[in-house]
Amino acid sequence: MGLVGTSLQGRVRRVQRTGVTRWQKITAAALASEANTGLKTSIADSGDEIQYVGSATSGSFNMGVAYRAQYVIKNPDTGATVTWSDGDFIGVEIWFKYGTNIPNANKEGFVAGLVNTGTSKALAIGTTYQSSQHRVTSSTYTAVAVVNMTWGADDRIFGMISAPSQAGGTNVLLDLCNALQLDDSTSPARVQSSVATSLTFVTGADLVLALGFGGDIDVTVYYRLIKTPVAPV
Repeated sequence: MGLVGTSLQGRVRRVQRTGVTRWQKITAAALASEANTGLKTSIADSGDEIQYVGSATSGSFNMGVAYRAQYVIKNPDTGATVTWSDGDFIGVEIWFKYGTNIPNANKEGFVAGLVNTGTSKALAIGTTYQSSQHRVTSSTYTAVAVVNMTWGADDRIFGMISAPSQAGGTNVLLDLCNALQLDDSTSPARVQSSVATSLTFVTGADLVLALGFGGDIDVTVYYRLIKTPVAPV
């Protein structure tokens, strides 16, 4: 008996261009520029972790006052540098876990996200220690929104930042972000707490991926890019 053909035979399969890229680990070795370096004692890679040693921020912790490690945004699938205003991507997803050193004193914290260095605008997700409480946070360049939480050894942070290109120009809308505290002791992980922030338009040409540190922090952090959707077919 011959092989029985399936209903897909003879049909052209359309390549799916939507979705997300693969995950890319962020390393200290790959940083392209720095800001607020007066807070930093050292930053280095150790195994899977970035190990940062430095001071807490002088004011309330946020991306603008933190030590900032800045990275050229690259497509994890190809290694090519991304010009965000080209419109190929509408956002970024970030996942991280802490090592031994976590935010545990006032004005310490860690956030990861997108920063416009020309206009001092940002959206980022992470955690911060405020008023004797470790809190999940979403951050702009100058402020953080926080939600109280209880942090566990198996907890992780996952966040999504919406940053679509604006029609008819090179502007990018730093739209909104949300940070989720996940408990990885269950599979799939479960949300423990969450917080969200929205923002405004910024010029796309100066957009970078950035990590903001306050205090001694050990962290393993990954990002992936969210592709601009096309019409469903």
